[in-house]
Amino acid sequence: MENKSISFLKKQRRYTVQIIYKLIILQDDTARMKQEILDGLQLSTKNEEIIQYIENVIDKYFELRDELEPLLEESWWWERLPMMVRAILISSLYEIKYYNTPKAIVIDEAIEMVREFIPSWETNFINAVLDKAQY
Repeated sequence: MENKSISFLKKQRRYTVQIIYKLIILQDDTARMKQEILDGLQLSTKNEEIIQYIENVIDKYFELRDELEPLLEESWWWERLPMMVRAILISSLYEIKYYNTPKAIVIDEAIEMVREFIPSWETNFINAVLDKAQY
């Protein structure tokens, strides 16, 4: 990964999570979400690098979801997770797998986002799931 500012990466992560969250609400309609991004309806940024990054995450959405499901504890299943948690997990796994960001940094950022968006959610869950990812 090339050297980017922390604020740029945080912004990129948050935009990505917001779009993946909307994608989940749209019941996984990746084509519609990509078109809305292209039409400029979903993002307040015009940064092409962030837009391309988000499109790449959307392209890998189903693959990432399929990789995350086996990492859940037996008492959990994908649909039971809050949509925002699912969005954070997908975005985080993409960054670990394809962006070569150290896992510890991604997990810390994911926990920070969970605390921000769902303060009552148990952050140990996020840590446990992402820590199982082997890349």
